[in-house]
This record gives sequence, structure tokens and C-alpha cells, in this order.
Amino acid sequence: MGTTQCYVVQGSGTLLVDPPEETLRPAIPSPSDFVWMDVEGPGEADYARLKSLYGFHDLALEDCTNPETRTKLETYDGYVFLVCRSVNHNPGEEAVDTLPLFCFLGETYLVTLHPDPLRSIAAVSDRLRKNPRLLQEGPDRILHLLIDHLVDYYFPLLDAIDERLDRIEDEVFREVSREALPLIFRTKREVLALRRSAGPLREMLGVLANRGIPHIRPGTQLYFRDVHDHTLRIADNLETYRDMLTSTLEAHLSQVSNRLNEVMKQLTIVATILLPLTFITGLFGMNFEEMPLVRAAGGFWVVAGGMGVVAVALGLYFKRKDWW
Repeated sequence: MGTTQCYVVQGSGTLLVDPPEETLRPAIPSPSDFVWMDVEGPGEADYARLKSLYGFHDLALEDCTNPETRTKLETYDGYVFLVCRSVNHNPGEEAVDTLPLFCFLGETYLVTLHPDPLRSIAAVSDRLRKNPRLLQEGPDRILHLLIDHLVDYYFPLLDAIDERLDRIEDEVFREVSREALPLIFRTKREVLALRRSAGPLREMLGVLANRGIPHIRPGTQLYFRDVHDHTLRIADNLETYRDMLTSTLEAHLSQVSNRLNEVMKQLTIVATILLPLTFITGLFGMNFEEMPLVRAAGGFWVVAGGMGVVAVALGLYFKRKDWW
């Protein structure tokens, strides 16, 4: 069984935290009371309780059991079901994963479920405890605050990726680094994970901000438009990062190829210099009785000097051609 937190703001402005069942059940349909129930790590008993209290559809509850459920918005009789994905940056690890947040929005209630702790839930919960009248603005405003915090947590990740891109570019364009390629691919995976999460979230917020969705008041849509603008900026930044990573990867591979060509050129020059020297040593190594300089007193030094002259001449020629 998961951990449940429940907040009920009565018409008088009184905040009830985790009220008993006999107080919670009549408050759910009451037009003057507003309820926010949050369940972390829900189990079978929690799903049965939610079905009993709110009458949620089995298909929606089934989606809540799957942590890989995609971001979406569905309208049911009496409530709206939303799936959002928050980002989680693992401290000490350059990895990004996404965590689901399932929301049921009714006229007088908001129910949120998530398998793992979410910073957005903690932030809004703390804010609600300090300002109980916030829930009186309507469950749709609480939903806006949750999604707003959820979107805001993308920006520190974008800043971290931006700084890492600067470091990658410095390494790539300063010198060919063996660490650059794994860093580029790791960053590409993170950008891809963020794009898979932010793209559908942007589309969903566009629907919330610009279309008539049940239980979303026109006044609240203005707030959702602001969050939608944030997701547009996130998507644009991620698209820019993807293009930068592609360009940086191409530049890195080009540098590696150029370096390989330089090494091959130098090895070819060395082999070209050694080629006539090998020919000379092979010529004088033939097994003949009579050969010039073979029996001469200074024959070895003459041949060795000639080989040196040939090597120096070839080296100067390659240097003059700017091949060396």
C-alpha cells in the first residue's frame, strides 16, 4: 500500500490534512469543498479505494499501473485523466530518466498518483500548507502548479547540458580527445530522452491552454498558456542541442580522419625514404663474387654515405613540397 496525503479545504477556508474517511467521502462531491489527494507508490488496495471514492474507470487505473505510459490527455464522464512525465537527474550520474505523474481532475477534486517521489509534488504540498486558500482557487489551479513545477525542473538539466556542450566543443576543437566521443553519445542519449518527454508534454499543454477541456476554467487556461510557452522554449533548446551535437560529432570524426591522414602521410614519407635505402642494401647483398666497392677498403663507408645523401635529399624534397 502506498503513501497517501489528502488535503481538503472547506468552504470556510479551513484546511484538513489527511481527514478520516467519514469526512473525506462527503467532501468529494461537495460544491463548496475542494480535495487534493496524492498517492505515492500506489498498490492494489489504493486503486480499490480510489475506485470506491471517485468511480474511476478501470482502463485509467490500469494505465496508472504502467510506469511507461505515454503522456496523454483523456476525457471521461465527470473527470479528465492526464499523464505527465517529470524528469529526474540522478546526482553524481550523468543520466536522465523520466518519472510518470498520473492526474485525475474533477470539478471539485484532484487526484495524483506516482510510483516514486516527485519534487513538484513536494513543492506544491509545502506551498499549500503555507497557503490553504490556494486550493480554493480550484483543483485546476493545483494541477497548473504541479505541471508548472514539473516543467521548471527541465531548465536546470538544459543548463547542465549547455555547459557540457561548451566543454565538448572545447575538447573537440582544441585537440582530438578520446573522451569526447563517449561524452557526445551520452549527451545525445540525454537530449533524446528529454525530447521524448518534452515533446508530448508540449502537445498536451497546447490542448489544455487553447481548447475547451472539462473542469479547466478559461481563467486557468491563461496560466497553462504560460507553461506551454516554457515547453516551447524547452523543445527549441533541445532541437538546438541536437543539431549542435550532430555538428560536433561530425567535426570530431572529421578531425580523427584528418589526424589519421596525417599519420598515414608521415608513415608513407618514411617508407618512401627507406625504399631506395632498402634497394641499395639489397643490391649490395646479392651473392656475386665480383661487385663494385665490395672488396674496396672504404666501400662500406662510400655506400653508407651514399645512402645518407639519398635519405637527406628525399627529406629535403618532401620538406620543400610541404609534405613533411
